[in-house]
Amino acid sequence: MTYSVMAQNQNTAVTIKNQDSTVLKNALVQKLVSETIYTGNGMQIEKQKLTSAINKVSGEELEKTNSFNPANSLYGLLPGLMVLQNGGNVGARDPDLFIRGLNTLNNNSILILVDGIQTDIGYLNTQSIESVEVLKDAAALAIYGQRGANGVLLITTKTGVKQKMDVSLSYQSGITTAVGYPDFLDASGYALSVNQARELDGLSPLYSPAAIQAYKDGSLPDFYPNVNWINESMRGTGTKMNLNAAFRGGDDSMTYYAAINYQAENGLYNDRGLEEYATQSKYDRVNFISNLNVKLTSTTQLDARLLGAIDELYSPGSSYRSIMDAMYGTPANAFPVRNYKNVYGGTNIYGNNPVAMINSTGYEKNQATNIGIGGTLKQDLGSILEGLSADFTVGHFNRATSIDGQTKTYLYEELTRNETTLDTISQTYSEDSALRANSGNGFLNRYTNFFGKLNYEKQVDNHEFNSFLMFAQDKYVGKGQYTTYLRQNLAGNFHYGYKDKYLVDVTLSYAGSSVLPKDRFEFYPAVSSAWVISNEDFIKEDSWIKYLKLRASFGYAGNDRIQQNTEDQRYGSVGNYFFTRNNNASWSSGEGRLGGNPKMEKAMMTNIGLDVNLFRKLNLTVDAFYNKRTNILVFSDGQTSNLLGVGAPVLPNGEVTNRGLEASLTWQESGKDFNYAATAMFSYSKNRIEEMSETPRPYDYMKRTGHSIGQAFGLVSDGFFNSQADIDNSNPQLFSLVSPGDIKYVDQNGDNVIDNFDQVALGYSTSVPEMYFSLNLNAEYKGLGVNAIFQGIANQSVLLNTQNVYWPLINNANITTFSNNAWTPSTAATATLPRLTTLDNDNNYRSNDIWLKDGGYVKLRTLEFYFNLPQQFVNKYGVNEFKIFARGTNLFSWDSIEQMDPEALSTTYPLLKTLSLGLDFTF
Repeated sequence: MTYSVMAQNQNTAVTIKNQDSTVLKNALVQKLVSETIYTGNGMQIEKQKLTSAINKVSGEELEKTNSFNPANSLYGLLPGLMVLQNGGNVGARDPDLFIRGLNTLNNNSILILVDGIQTDIGYLNTQSIESVEVLKDAAALAIYGQRGANGVLLITTKTGVKQKMDVSLSYQSGITTAVGYPDFLDASGYALSVNQARELDGLSPLYSPAAIQAYKDGSLPDFYPNVNWINESMRGTGTKMNLNAAFRGGDDSMTYYAAINYQAENGLYNDRGLEEYATQSKYDRVNFISNLNVKLTSTTQLDARLLGAIDELYSPGSSYRSIMDAMYGTPANAFPVRNYKNVYGGTNIYGNNPVAMINSTGYEKNQATNIGIGGTLKQDLGSILEGLSADFTVGHFNRATSIDGQTKTYLYEELTRNETTLDTISQTYSEDSALRANSGNGFLNRYTNFFGKLNYEKQVDNHEFNSFLMFAQDKYVGKGQYTTYLRQNLAGNFHYGYKDKYLVDVTLSYAGSSVLPKDRFEFYPAVSSAWVISNEDFIKEDSWIKYLKLRASFGYAGNDRIQQNTEDQRYGSVGNYFFTRNNNASWSSGEGRLGGNPKMEKAMMTNIGLDVNLFRKLNLTVDAFYNKRTNILVFSDGQTSNLLGVGAPVLPNGEVTNRGLEASLTWQESGKDFNYAATAMFSYSKNRIEEMSETPRPYDYMKRTGHSIGQAFGLVSDGFFNSQADIDNSNPQLFSLVSPGDIKYVDQNGDNVIDNFDQVALGYSTSVPEMYFSLNLNAEYKGLGVNAIFQGIANQSVLLNTQNVYWPLINNANITTFSNNAWTPSTAATATLPRLTTLDNDNNYRSNDIWLKDGGYVKLRTLEFYFNLPQQFVNKYGVNEFKIFARGTNLFSWDSIEQMDPEALSTTYPLLKTLSLGLDFTF
């Protein structure tokens, strides 16, 4: 779709002519008409000619957040794209991305292309991005064949313009703080909770009143410590810095864009300087990009692209997850940070001292080099046939990582006191070893693609024809076994337009993948159409309807991100074989899972859309969709008897449907000194498992088939047992012995026994939300402006099962204030949580409606205040633009989850909020 671009800037007035060269109603400045949409594979189209479901956000919008990882600047900016945060660890920047929710029981990863090259978006600098498009329906995705079914995210980087060279510089520096930590009990609170739990377990108290008092007054810190491990292990703030320089310009023969970017981040670990090496987590990255467009002849153009990133993550010798596990899991009274002999504290039960793990286990450097290079040769073939052109593209991306560091162990000591003799008893563990070198190769992959394309466009009176035919080949080579993929795709598109009113697109892709052992190629057709109603004569020029278009599409796309080698029968260990007179044992193998007949997942997609502009101020885009995914690989145990003697094969029998609605509504007004805009976005997607070869279940309410992917299942509570008589008069619960204060459950099947057959669907899916929404507000007065992005989710359930935080004490776990409302005989009437216990309790700590909570939230993702210095002032100093700003990200969350953030319900590095100051200027 190589249609000419009429305007790219939404604030520039454009005149749009119809087939009679008369002005079409009014000059529209809205995105719905004038915007250029990139559809991939070197194709672009004016949005007024678009028949598919594609949404776009400009690089300018992303810069209002300007996160280190551009993916973290996409929250709430594109309807249909879910961006879900999953951790805040230094250097770990990638959120989870889904397009129209979940569509398969297996891999839902979307395809991300940067200037046509499959690339991780995290390797880009936000300020080098021209636009991001999300492709959502068959009309947009069929062209990608076996890679398109999960949706495509297209990132287009900036290119040169015909002008004198502009130099843009920007600097941003800020501080980071943890969004929050769980509120763990102090030493005396922990001791009292353990005693309470043991009393309800029928055991004697573990801590004496004297010991509890010693924890409170701190008189004997070596024997009765009171340590806030979060305060000891983490500092209050970290730092971030972002420096960018970009150069842009060109003339008739060549245009160019080049940029270099440096990012640095220091984490929240409390490096006490106890060793000769630093132990603070630290991340440094240099990004670079160069786009060069050279006109070789009057009919030939070469576009060359180079992008890359070189980074290093420096961290303690212990992993962040093991540090956080120790920090959350060590009670305040377990041991001191260091004892009076200046030796790290520790015990045979709690062997991991989080402060020691940060400061005295060595260090590690993870280094990565990411390089992408590409080129496109464009040739006008009008001398052969008017309207004919061709282009050929080659791209390559390579990533290599290495690990280099030195690790060591530390000596720790347990001190106890004989309360009768007052003697001190010491027990040491491990040793303070020397540093040991640790190095090796890490991740390695390379991705190469090329495609050639013939384009033809023709205008005959009121009829417009555009078409292309292309062949593409992609090869991915990773490290290890079964990590090489080869894909080929022969595809074409035909576009017809009549009077800019009636538009039709037909796409056909014949694509294959080496993932399959046979029948590797499949057809993926799609057809779409649009009716620009506002171009009809019955819509008056002075009508309040300035633009109105109805779209519809139907077609197919594929997904080859499937489990490999399921066609082969597996063999494995079946135990020992004993032979000879000595009855010696020898390992033996036998038949395992049978081989199957894998197929490519195939997605049938239907979409109906509406684009509206009213009063030249109100833009509305609405899309309704229905997708059906078939050929999903599932385990077929439910269809095969165990009497067969071998495992059932993995077969392409799964089916999932997904339907939903997306809407984007924008109101904007501009004046001489004041302008503002408000955009609300809403996405709803509801999937349903139609077939998964489910193992037969005795009751229909237990079936996963018919529910959403990740649907929560569990028991329904009926209060707590308040006495032994209550237990005796209730249905037996078979998970474990129950006592007063344990959860009482509802008998769902009427068999007068509570067991796993009483689990029912609870709440919503725990995988992804059904609803995703946002509100984007912008206002500016005489250069002084504010931007704010609120983003939220709804219809998602979360299970509060994090050890130490929500499920306390068992197996020497820690405890937080979340458990303050646990059942006791005196609080039986008001308790909301089961009794505390130090013993294993399968009855209470399992999936049920007490632990299952609403995971919805609304977050203030971005808040920015800025000031653009007056043009007449900065021009005196040779500066074109000068902006200063203060910006915050992840500032607030409104949710119903206690202790932890609903996006990080595990013992992971905390999510971060950032406050920064910066400036941008161009000269």
